[in-house]
Amino acid sequence: MERTDRESASFFSGTRVASIERGAVSGFHYVIAECEPRGARRHRRMIVDEPNQPLLNNKPVFYADTYQTSGDDRTYVYARHLADPSRFFTALNSLLESEKLREYEAREYKAIFNINGDYSERRIVFPYFDESLTGEVFRFCRFFFPFGDVAAEFGPPFPTNESELDDARRYRQLTRRLESPLMGCDVSKTLAMGRLLVETHWSARQIPTSVLQVMLEEVARASVMA
Repeated sequence: MERTDRESASFFSGTRVASIERGAVSGFHYVIAECEPRGARRHRRMIVDEPNQPLLNNKPVFYADTYQTSGDDRTYVYARHLADPSRFFTALNSLLESEKLREYEAREYKAIFNINGDYSERRIVFPYFDESLTGEVFRFCRFFFPFGDVAAEFGPPFPTNESELDDARRYRQLTRRLESPLMGCDVSKTLAMGRLLVETHWSARQIPTSVLQVMLEEVARASVMA
């Protein structure tokens, strides 16, 4: 995501994995690798553990960061997505029209856009879409909702290397560089916005969205339990 978010969600080389936990959802196996805490931040990464599925195996499906402060822990979940701006706004508009979040529709919210390297702040009312945002110059957006921020970056895909899980097991380290483009949301108050990550997820053709939703909930829950 934008520089601040990427730095908060990644670790410098040499940061060791403190624990690796195995799990499965409907036959899809994964591990959650957690790094040693850095200050008030804990980073966890859910990686697919399916040797017979080369398109999925060894690849991260979700990243999670928890910031532990006195009485106000915040957890953010990220994932690489396949959405262009049009698809992203369609999904976001639809989500805000859903029963769980309908009360937040038609309100005005602060947003930050990066268009061709230029930052601007806007006041947005949903449903929303600007045709001018469909070009390649639209790089990033962030929305500040009362239930948590939502952010997305746009650009060419950058998958991780194919030895993510092997490196975590063998060297007890996670790669510093995250995949891109990323979409992320604050799940501290509600998991409802996680649907954005699930519907636009890079692996949605291989992993059912119902399974991805449970995986997201697992990595979010694991981030706040320890």
